[in-house]
Amino acid sequence: MNAAPGRPRARGVSLIEALVALAVMAFGILGVVGVQSTLRQNADVSRQRAEAVRIAQEAVENWRSFSALATTPGQTAYADVVTTAGVDVTPDIANTVYTLTRSVQDAQASDPAEPRLRNLVVDVAWTDRTGQTQHVVLNTSIAGIAPELAGSLAIPADASATGLPGGRNPAIPVSAVDQGDGTSLFTPPGGGGVTWTFDNLRAVITRVCNPACTDTSAFLLSGYIRFATGTTAPTPADAENPGSLALPSLDVGVARTVPSAATIACFEQTFTQYIAYWCAIPTTTSAPARWSGRSTISGIALSSSVADTDADRYKVCRYTPGRGEDANGDGKPDGDFPPT
Repeated sequence: MNAAPGRPRARGVSLIEALVALAVMAFGILGVVGVQSTLRQNADVSRQRAEAVRIAQEAVENWRSFSALATTPGQTAYADVVTTAGVDVTPDIANTVYTLTRSVQDAQASDPAEPRLRNLVVDVAWTDRTGQTQHVVLNTSIAGIAPELAGSLAIPADASATGLPGGRNPAIPVSAVDQGDGTSLFTPPGGGGVTWTFDNLRAVITRVCNPACTDTSAFLLSGYIRFATGTTAPTPADAENPGSLALPSLDVGVARTVPSAATIACFEQTFTQYIAYWCAIPTTTSAPARWSGRSTISGIALSSSVADTDADRYKVCRYTPGRGEDANGDGKPDGDFPPT
């Protein structure tokens, strides 16, 4: 008797295994979504915090840039640096509203002997996407120093003259060699070995050597001569660099009238596009030391008048601020300058 054929063996994945795999995958997806949500939230808070720092710094700098000590209409004053209530700020790139609060403590409020100093605390608060309140706080101190003193290079404690670059008067040529005894030695180019000794504080020439040395009291007159040899007169904007080459034959001198009539020769050095000159003008021996006169140019054919149109002659021009300009910043046209 033949046996009954056996049942075929079952194949495939059971339902339980499929459900377990699905559950594991679901947990993994949830983890990825959570990470992305956290990263997005952190990026958002970071951007909001950076904007809050900018707002706080701007608030600090606005009060640091005061232009007067006492309250002045139309100006930010040191006296206006006081505690202010919260002000809402909504930048264009932000997705929240910031509240700016400034707290000020005056050091002189409790003790007038304290320095003129105000401690400033700037608090910028906002609510992030999770509903939590965030803060950025900056602390600083603002000194009540007159704004006009910001232009001073240095003011010694003894309230004497302001500090001098290199410890000597800026009128002394840069190439002069400091002798370490309160004087500087300058050899003018083209002087054939002539040397001038300057007093470092007053910029007065106290000795001239050629080669014998003679004590004197003289002021330095120096400058540059530039050329425009075209048919069109240079404009004031071209005065510093008119573009033409320097002429080789030219002599600069000074026709002095005070303390006595005399002709003072100068030393020149020719460069590619200009000529530099240096003159030692003896002054009066009585205080204050002074001299008067006018500089002269020779060696080239000069025009006899402004109206002279001869192409072979040169005119000497000096450009100064216009009568309607305010170059010295005193609120008045430069016509208030004394004649020179």
